[in-house]
Amino acid sequence: MDTEGRVYLKLNLAEQIYHLFTIFGGLVKARLITSVVLAGAVALGTTGCGFFVPVETKYEYAPSDGVNLNAGDVRVRNALFIVNEDATAFNLTMSTINTTNKASKLNITAVIDGKRTEKSIIVEPGSTQYGNPEKGQETLVFADLGAKAGQTIQVFFQSGSSDEVEQYVPVLDGTLAEYAPLVVD
Repeated sequence: MDTEGRVYLKLNLAEQIYHLFTIFGGLVKARLITSVVLAGAVALGTTGCGFFVPVETKYEYAPSDGVNLNAGDVRVRNALFIVNEDATAFNLTMSTINTTNKASKLNITAVIDGKRTEKSIIVEPGSTQYGNPEKGQETLVFADLGAKAGQTIQVFFQSGSSDEVEQYVPVLDGTLAEYAPLVVD
């Protein structure tokens, strides 16, 4: 086109939208539509990744060193073994939550090389903690499981008429100050 009527091809997006709507709907309508389109582009550009990334808070995980599981009506939280220096006593520390209004029996079976060691406890309604003798808590000591700190032990938990729930429970020792009181002989 000639110099007076030439069209510039290097217009930015806002100017192109503004120019397009000025032709079809007047100046006020063009400004409004341009503002809405630009706001949408900015919103999509700054938050677009959030539309496609799964929300991590929807996934359950154990935020501490222990493991969590549900065995029937009994919830087990932060279960871990604390082993003594010569690896002869394994103190199972955990919290339990009985979701019923009656006491429930929780069967705990540790399996090492095919050898099964079993313990049973009665879990009262509500929340109960196990494993800290300094706080007067009941200790669940398994003898000679043959594991070292840093390993895991295959453990089955079963309550009421529910099926056994398998979990690999970590073994720690008293090296860390917060676990030292949990070491038993």
